[in-house]
Amino acid sequence: MNLFLSTHGKTFRAEWQKLKRTGIFWLCLGAALFIPIINTLVGFLMDADPSAENAWGSFLQNNFVGFTGFFFPLFLVITMVRLVYLEHRSDTWKLMETQPVARLSLYIVKYEVALLISLLCLIGLLLFALLGGAILGAAKPDTGFVKSSIPWAEVFGALVRYWIASWALLAIQYFLSLLIKSFAWPMTIGLVAIIAGGMFAGFKVLGWFPYSAIVYTSASYKGSNTGGFLLHHELLSLAWAALFLWLGFQLFIKRGFAAAFIRGGRQLAQTLGVIAIFAILFWIVTKPSVSSPYAKTVLTGTLEMDKLPGEVQLLQAPAFNVVMSGKVANGRFHLSTDNAIPKGIYYLRAGSVRMPVFFGAKDSLHVALTTGKRGTELKFGGTRMAENSFLKEYEPGTGYLQNYGHTLTPFEYSSRVMDRWESEGKEIDRYKTVDNVKPAEDFIAWQKKDIGCIFIAAARCGIS
Repeated sequence: MNLFLSTHGKTFRAEWQKLKRTGIFWLCLGAALFIPIINTLVGFLMDADPSAENAWGSFLQNNFVGFTGFFFPLFLVITMVRLVYLEHRSDTWKLMETQPVARLSLYIVKYEVALLISLLCLIGLLLFALLGGAILGAAKPDTGFVKSSIPWAEVFGALVRYWIASWALLAIQYFLSLLIKSFAWPMTIGLVAIIAGGMFAGFKVLGWFPYSAIVYTSASYKGSNTGGFLLHHELLSLAWAALFLWLGFQLFIKRGFAAAFIRGGRQLAQTLGVIAIFAILFWIVTKPSVSSPYAKTVLTGTLEMDKLPGEVQLLQAPAFNVVMSGKVANGRFHLSTDNAIPKGIYYLRAGSVRMPVFFGAKDSLHVALTTGKRGTELKFGGTRMAENSFLKEYEPGTGYLQNYGHTLTPFEYSSRVMDRWESEGKEIDRYKTVDNVKPAEDFIAWQKKDIGCIFIAAARCGIS
C-alpha cells in the first residue's frame, strides 16, 4: 500500500501524458459540442415554446437528455476501449510492469483517466449548452432566457448522477478490453449492449442492466421524489463498477481467465465469495420498498397557483360528499381526521382544480400541486406515494376494445378482454417509482379489481 500511495500520482500523470496525439481530447470536444449545436440551431429555426416555465431549465435538460441517450454511452465505450488498446497495440503491458510502481496503480489509473474524461465531457456539454442558451437569449428575446434563471442545483445534481451512472459501463468495458485483446470485439459488444440497454429502458424491463443506467437517469432527470440524491440504478452502478474493477484486476495480474478466477480451490473460493457479496448488495439495492401504514390519517400539501383557494376539500364519489376540509395558509394545507375512511379513490379539490387520489384510513399523503403554462403538475409523497404516482401515469388500454370490438366474435372479444386484463395486472405488479417504491398489496388488489370493471365496461361498449 505504501508503494501504491507513493507512486500513484506519477503513474496517473504518465497515463495522462499518453493521451497526447491519440485524438481522445478532440473526440471529447466534438461529443460535448454536437448536441448543443443542434439544439441551438433548432432554437433559431423554431418558434419559442410558450408553455415552458423555465427556458433555461428546459433547454439544459433537452441537451443532457439528447446527449446521454446514445452518444454519451458510445463515447464512453470508445474512450475505454482506446485507452486499453494503446497497450495491446504496442504490447507494453509487460514493459509497464517492470517499472518500480505498484501493479494496482498501473491498473487503476486507466479507469481513473476514463472517469476524468467522462466528467470533462459532461462539463463541456454543460458549458456549450450554456453558451447556446446565451446566444439564443440574446438573438431571440421571445425565447424567455432573459426572464428565467438557471436551476443550478438541478443541473449539477443531474450532471453528477449521469457521471456516477456511467461508472459501471466504464468498468465493464475495461474488463472486456483486458479480456479480449482487440479493438473491434470490445467495441462491438459495447455498442450492442448500449442498444439493448436503451431498448430495455424503453420497455421498462431489466432495470438492473448496467448499460441502461444512463438512460434511466435521463428518464428521471430531476431526481428523487423523496429528497434522496442517488436513485437505486445509480447505486447499482457503483456496485457493478466495484465488481468488474475487482474482476479486471484479477485478470490483469493473473494474465488469463482460468488463472484469475477458477484455477485452484483458493482462487475459485475467492471468486465465488466476491460474487456472493455482490449478489447480497444487488438484492439490497434492487429490492423495492413498500410504505408502512401511518399512525394517523393525514393529508397535507402545497399549492403553487395564480389564485390560491381559501380551502381544500377531500370529496367522495359518486355524490362528492365532503370527507375532510381545511384552510389554505401560505400555499399550504393540512387535513386530518379520526374517522374510519375506506381505502379507495377520492377527489381533492383546490379551487377549480379537482384531482383523483388514492387514500384511506391510516394513510399519510402529501400532494404538491403546481399549475402553470404546461398545465397541472402533481407530485406525491408519504405512505401512498407509489399508488398515486401509478394512477397519475396509468391509462387503461381499452381503446381497441371500444373502437373495434364490433368486428370480433363474442369468443374472440372475451379472449381479448382477458388478455388485456392479465397484461394490465402484470403492469401494476411490476410498477415501481423512480425511488424504487412499490405500491402496497391492498392497492394492487384494489387496482386489479378496478381494471376488471373497466374492461367489462369496455366489452359492453364494444359489443353494443
